[in-house]
Amino acid sequence: MIIRKPWGSYEILIEHEDYVVKKLTLLPQKQFSLQKHEHRTEEWVVLEGEGLFTLGKDEKRASEYVLNKKSRAIVPRGYIHRLKNTSVNKDLEVLEIWWGGDGVTLSEEDIIRFEDDYGRED
Repeated sequence: MIIRKPWGSYEILIEHEDYVVKKLTLLPQKQFSLQKHEHRTEEWVVLEGEGLFTLGKDEKRASEYVLNKKSRAIVPRGYIHRLKNTSVNKDLEVLEIWWGGDGVTLSEEDIIRFEDDYGRED
């Protein structure tokens, strides 16, 4: 089932108690919230397109990296992060893996937002 979001869509491919695998599609010039997670580490693999990846321990110590096809990024638990599709006409497709474990339930609710283009609140 494809879940629509303001930035594009996602599809859950695998759900397990210790990990979740999703395929994300970010529309041109759209981005995720600047956010962090308390209960999961994320891994992103770019399947198609190019994006700008923001990562840091906090907002003042964040860096930006360009990700393109076959690029891989790790988002450690508790780090702020964001992914933006930098293309004006091509979707950014990403394989996302959530890593949990230690008895923590993996959930879409594990998001603390710092900035959001779509007016969403925690």
